[in-house]
Amino acid sequence: IYIADKSNLSLDPNTDIYFLMISTVKSYPQTAELFGQIRAIGSGSLVDGSISATERVNLEVLVRLADSSSAQAGQDLAQAFDFNPALRTRLEGLTQEAQAQEKAFQDLVSNQVINKEITTITSKENFDNATKTIDADLAVAVELDKATDDLLAAQLKRLTTQRALAFILAGVPVLLAFWLFIGFYLSVIEAMRGD
Repeated sequence: IYIADKSNLSLDPNTDIYFLMISTVKSYPQTAELFGQIRAIGSGSLVDGSISATERVNLEVLVRLADSSSAQAGQDLAQAFDFNPALRTRLEGLTQEAQAQEKAFQDLVSNQVINKEITTITSKENFDNATKTIDADLAVAVELDKATDDLLAAQLKRLTTQRALAFILAGVPVLLAFWLFIGFYLSVIEAMRGD
């Protein structure tokens, strides 16, 4: 959010840009970070094939936080998609793939690590599945960033056109006033010469 605040993107009045920006700089990176922590704790614990009760609790908390963060990202994107349906067409497939990968990894960790007395998943399997999930989330963040850039470029073009039109509209009365002044001046000069 610091980046969004410092760049003033968090003040953008356009709903689609705002929610894309939130997803890009907060929701998806936060979700990827949580999956990174799950990867680290899970892979480290599974090296020797056993996992302690404390590690299970930590993983359970992280899985729930990741689920919550992922749900928030989905809500943010739904807001953007509702406001700008073209974004849905562009991004929905990729976001659904990422959500499916997240769900599959969360289920794997829950069923094979947290809720199982004897774990059958290896450290490498945990690491590889977590990495696929993180990569999917970061791929979404990259595409969201591109979509945000495109929307900002379109907004900048629109505002530049509006500014040019405002200058033209402001210039017409000035030119008209100058024309009237010159006409008045010339008529007064003409009248003074005629006398």
